Amino acid sequence: MFNRAKFLIRNGDNPVARKLLTRCVELNPFDSHSWLALARLEARVGNIESAKKIFAESNSKCPKNIHILHAWGHLEQKYGNVDLARDLWSQAYTLDPMNAYISHALSNLEKRLRNFDRAREVLQNVVQQKPTAAVCISLAELERQLGSPERAREILQDGLRRIVQSGEERGKMLLALAWLQEDAFSNTDDAFALLNEAFRIQPLNAKVHIAQANLLLRLQRVDDARAVLQRCAELCVGSAEDGQHYTMWSTLELECGRPEDARRVLAEGSAAYPGDHFLLQRWGSLEAKLGCSQLARSLFARSTAIQPHAPTFVAWAILEEKEAILAFEALEPVRGAVGLVDKSLVVTDSVKEKVEDLAPIAAALNLDLPEGGDWEPSLLPGLLPVPSNPPVANLSSSAGSAGQEISPSWGSLSGQELMSWATAKIQQARELFAQGLQVDSFHGPLYHAYGNMELRQGNISGARDILQRGILRNCSDLTRLYHAWGLLELKAGSPSQAASVFSRGIELGLCGQREVESGVDFLLHSLGMLHLDGKQFHEAHKVFTTGVSLFPRHSQMLLGLALASMRLGHHSQARDCFRESVDADSQHLHAWQSWAVAEKQLGNVELARILFRQGLKHGPFHGALWQGYAVMEMQQGSVEIARTLFAEAVRRAPLHAQSYQAWACLEARLGQLHRARALAWQGIKKAPPHAALWTVAGLVEDRLGDVERAKRVLEEGIQRFPFHGALYKVLGEIELRQGHTAAARLLFERGVEEDPHYAPVYHAAALLEAKLGNLENLSNLHQRAKAHFQATATSSPSTSTSKRAPSDLNEVDSFRLSNKKDAVVDEREREKQDIIERIMQLELAARESRRQGRGVGLPEHLTLQHQQFSSDSDSFILELGQPLG
Repeated sequence: MFNRAKFLIRNGDNPVARKLLTRCVELNPFDSHSWLALARLEARVGNIESAKKIFAESNSKCPKNIHILHAWGHLEQKYGNVDLARDLWSQAYTLDPMNAYISHALSNLEKRLRNFDRAREVLQNVVQQKPTAAVCISLAELERQLGSPERAREILQDGLRRIVQSGEERGKMLLALAWLQEDAFSNTDDAFALLNEAFRIQPLNAKVHIAQANLLLRLQRVDDARAVLQRCAELCVGSAEDGQHYTMWSTLELECGRPEDARRVLAEGSAAYPGDHFLLQRWGSLEAKLGCSQLARSLFARSTAIQPHAPTFVAWAILEEKEAILAFEALEPVRGAVGLVDKSLVVTDSVKEKVEDLAPIAAALNLDLPEGGDWEPSLLPGLLPVPSNPPVANLSSSAGSAGQEISPSWGSLSGQELMSWATAKIQQARELFAQGLQVDSFHGPLYHAYGNMELRQGNISGARDILQRGILRNCSDLTRLYHAWGLLELKAGSPSQAASVFSRGIELGLCGQREVESGVDFLLHSLGMLHLDGKQFHEAHKVFTTGVSLFPRHSQMLLGLALASMRLGHHSQARDCFRESVDADSQHLHAWQSWAVAEKQLGNVELARILFRQGLKHGPFHGALWQGYAVMEMQQGSVEIARTLFAEAVRRAPLHAQSYQAWACLEARLGQLHRARALAWQGIKKAPPHAALWTVAGLVEDRLGDVERAKRVLEEGIQRFPFHGALYKVLGEIELRQGHTAAARLLFERGVEEDPHYAPVYHAAALLEAKLGNLENLSNLHQRAKAHFQATATSSPSTSTSKRAPSDLNEVDSFRLSNKKDAVVDEREREKQDIIERIMQLELAARESRRQGRGVGLPEHLTLQHQQFSSDSDSFILELGQPLG
């Protein structure tokens, strides 16, 4: 009866197996094997409380059974009861200190709790007296983690000499030693020899085939790896515990761009191993990628019915969220910074453009415009009314059917119904994440995915709470959770909190000089970039130096060190780091771009050209490289070459907003205002939301004389990008020209409040207050500018008060250098100090006017001087390639 139940469990027939095992323990209450199998079955299908009760009852019947204590401990640890798990395993260890399974479990828990000495003590006792593959490998892994790969190799080699009877045990040891030889010592020849010996001993062990295929893949021998996996599928039928080799084979086919072959492999694997829930999960994930949502959902359900598994719930939740995103985008596809609709950015009717006005220019520029009457530039690509009868997908229940579009299945829903449907999908995703947490509360990627979903929904506090729960749980991938939390704080406008979070994650990941945990590189890079953004170049240099010492071939880290070195004037070191960055990863296109910009600003124009071209050779569709190259040629006076490069930029990278912005700025500065207008609106139409494009569009409309249209453009820009200071300044100056002093003052005040980093808005506000003779307001502005800019010039990110997050940490923007080779001058900081002096000059002049009894106002020559400076700042906005604000 017991054997029959085990057979049914392997084939996924859990209900009948449960009845048989229940009958077994009824017939013999001291049958520890049946108790253990029944508890494991309940845990496997998600009946966690039932499983715990069964373990407790079985322990009362069989109190000295270490196998029950061992399995019970694993269940309690999985669901966060670490103290109880440790107590259970300690009881078992006391009963049998030489039991390899108990020692292995207890040492792993102690290692997880960072009790490394205790973990080593538990393992060494067994290794010395009764070695098994599991404990030898675990002790070797511990020594490797603590920085002693040579000691790890000695343990494995000694274990191989002492374990001579069991081919299975020797096979495990050979696999572990082969991995160590390759990973720690880069000795692929010895690794192949060890794997060949393992294959000779165990030709039907799928894990040996998988290890061989993995090594071949790491050596770029894809066809050989595929042949090994095919051999495994033929030889290991019925002998492999699961279909792991099919999973790996399908991944290989997918990475080779053969999704239909991947689908076929997963279908064959699921037929050969119907109880392998992980195969079904991978198959479901593939179908979700291919757009077959209904089939994916069915496969996820089958997988969780066999065994609830946190990664499956994560994949399923992501599927439901993606369908919701599609529905939201069908209603209002304004692509915000986090990928979903910002409901505050409702499309208005304020800005319209006649297609016939732009058609000749668009034709000359080879730009596409929609046909018909009015063109609404507010409508970003894809924004269409919800059709009264959206196409219903052709659903199919047959697993493995290829080429059928199965999502989304909206039916004939009205706009309001579709909104409700999408909201329900988000709630369903939340419920799936919650189920995943019930199954495994230590699964770090689940907290990460769940938190990111809430962030995309605009629920910052909820996302923060989820990430912090995972950290407090001490779950897996802790460093990545700290990284996600830090990025969240940046999006929330709290760079000081972000820096603190990154630092805490780094401290945890470094583990007191022990082996660096996965994810620390992300934390170091993000913290370094945060210091760069905060003008803390010495701190950034220190962080990146640490990063390069830990990850000497990390291209992004090397680039960060190069940027910090340039800012500090260490040009030779910077050039070495640029070179090492592209050597480490020739596809790191931002490294090519940044190096080229650095050489150009240092006066090495020909070298910069070579670097731009080399970068474009590796990344011909990289918009920033084309833009940077075009800007350089324009600055060299080669206007037509610049135009050609800009045209290539928008043709090859139509979503790169900065290319449209820079090209529009070029045309505006050359007096080609109609052409600039067409380019600005083309960028707004095609590219993701970009504040600078709206600022340029407003300025161009103003210079074309359509002031009211310019105001509407800028107003809509502010609605979309409320933290962009240039929009407030430009609109405020238009209002001031029209005599709307109160409106202008309000705009300047909002600009200073929302974007305190943008210096020109302070000057515009100060000029207005000086003209009106408002000495108190002028003095307040002077003190605010002085306190803010002088503080941010020398402070860490923690002192920044801007609500706007620093630039994207995944991209390295081109930085600006002086043309002097012996120093790096930050023009933005110089501009801020200049503005502080000008505000002080305005304040002194206004006070002098009042003292001399001239009333309000400024001397005419001073007024003209400061108005010219303000106008120059608008020209600065139109300067090629400059960020606005």
